[in-house]
Amino acid sequence: MEIKKQVMTMAWAEYRKQVGQGFAFSRKLFAAHLSCAWDVCRALAMQAQIEAQEAAKLSSGNALERRAAEIRADLRALETADFVDWRAHGQLSAQLFSLAA
Repeated sequence: MEIKKQVMTMAWAEYRKQVGQGFAFSRKLFAAHLSCAWDVCRALAMQAQIEAQEAAKLSSGNALERRAAEIRADLRALETADFVDWRAHGQLSAQLFSLAA
């Protein structure tokens, strides 16, 4: 129930930010904001699941799985930074590819 409340709160906040005061309620516009809020919620849940799987791989006994998980974490950190160092990204990707082979 708490997730539904958070999604509705997010949708209303974004709707009010866009529409402002003094306008009539638009069901279609609010529906679009609600859909976007659910998409954000799903994306965050998927990201949390992926991070949990990667954390499990990092703590596994298999050295190859652990190294691959470290490389994927480094790649994610590079991709979410303000500036992407594509040379380092390419090197890490090549290492990950060679581990998979």
